[in-house]
Amino acid sequence: MLARDGEKALSDKVEPYIERDASLLDVGDILVANGHKLAFQVINPFTGKPCRATLVGFLDWKSTALVGYEIMLEENTQCIASALRNAIINLDMIPKIVYQDNGRAFRAKYFTDDKGFTELGFYGLYAKLGIETVFARPYNARSKVIERFFKEFQEGFEKLMPSYVGSSIINKPAYLKRNEKFHSNLHNDYIPTIEETIKMIDM
Repeated sequence: MLARDGEKALSDKVEPYIERDASLLDVGDILVANGHKLAFQVINPFTGKPCRATLVGFLDWKSTALVGYEIMLEENTQCIASALRNAIINLDMIPKIVYQDNGRAFRAKYFTDDKGFTELGFYGLYAKLGIETVFARPYNARSKVIERFFKEFQEGFEKLMPSYVGSSIINKPAYLKRNEKFHSNLHNDYIPTIEETIKMIDM
């Protein structure tokens, strides 16, 4: 198909029907990493004001369990490194491959083995640990199995939080809408800290 009709035909007619067989994997072989902006507010530890933090998670492809995560205000290299550390501690092993997002923080020189850094003697974190990195194709969310987990996490956890504000205007809760006096009077104003949020997720 690629030789006869080109890349467009391949991506339209062949690639959607390629199936990936997760039964060939062992637990801990491949971790899928991605960041997720929380749909509820937490207390900003620096300002004391409510804000939407970011959860960076590492999901084991075989068991589809979230083996490591970290919650910080922004998706940055420190947050990703901490989430990876938590994943390695929980699994008690170093994964062979990390399949991850194309985000700027994930592509940082801190993780990837950059040629200029190699000459100077600096190696990326993944290269030091012997982990192979694979980046997902841009704008192809279905390829990352962690997106399914984030969907279930939003439906089964985030929507139950009193500080839930929704991920977009479409799913904004009733108490935030105009003239909803009944819902705003009933609403519980509790906003958790990042530490309390981590305890609740662990439970």
